[in-house]
Amino acid sequence: GIDKMSDTLNQVVEWYEHSTKQVDEINKLFVNKVGPRLEELDRDLESSKKIHSALLTQEQQTRKAEIASLMKLIANTQDPYSTGLKETIDSEIEKLKLENDQLAFSLLQMQKHTKQ
Repeated sequence: GIDKMSDTLNQVVEWYEHSTKQVDEINKLFVNKVGPRLEELDRDLESSKKIHSALLTQEQQTRKAEIASLMKLIANTQDPYSTGLKETIDSEIEKLKLENDQLAFSLLQMQKHTKQ
């Protein structure tokens, strides 16, 4: 009986050592491979947020320029009411202003997330 117990104990010890070694290897793998990959993904995410933010800003500038040129067009149009041009231009301006507001909001959201 003692021999059998001794064998069982040895098996338990072997199994424990084997398990410990496996856990160590898994930890090493995580530190060496997974950790750096996660950091890389994090950096990629940050830079894509910055790019997206820059694109939104650019889009917003374009909208502002379009609004300005339409305003100029109104100022230079003689009697715009007779042609219905003014209503068209006004509704275009409203649409652009709305888009601009939405872009500003999106930009704000992006910047909030980027700062975190």
